[in-house]
Amino acid sequence: MNVPSQTLVVGLTPGGNAEIHAGPKTLAAGSALATLLTSSGIAYPYTVFGPPGRITLNFPVRLIQNIAPGSYTIALDAGGSQSFTVQEGGTAVVTLP
Repeated sequence: MNVPSQTLVVGLTPGGNAEIHAGPKTLAAGSALATLLTSSGIAYPYTVFGPPGRITLNFPVRLIQNIAPGSYTIALDAGGSQSFTVQEGGTAVVTLP
């Protein structure tokens, strides 16, 4: 191993976005807690702050940016879930009750 070693180029894409619309039932208590899950059921770490996948919904619209393309589910702590798909460069609109 040589230090410093050769440069390694890694290509990254910006991914897509999830625009979460929390309806009156979801926000009835003022806020709601949820988890963003991958299609395998694993919490998706969309931010370096806080526990992986945890989302606090305290406004009618919440935008989560730069999510890797794929299928996801938002699981509400109070029960219920909504599945959606993120496409590269797109915004998936997720409507909760």
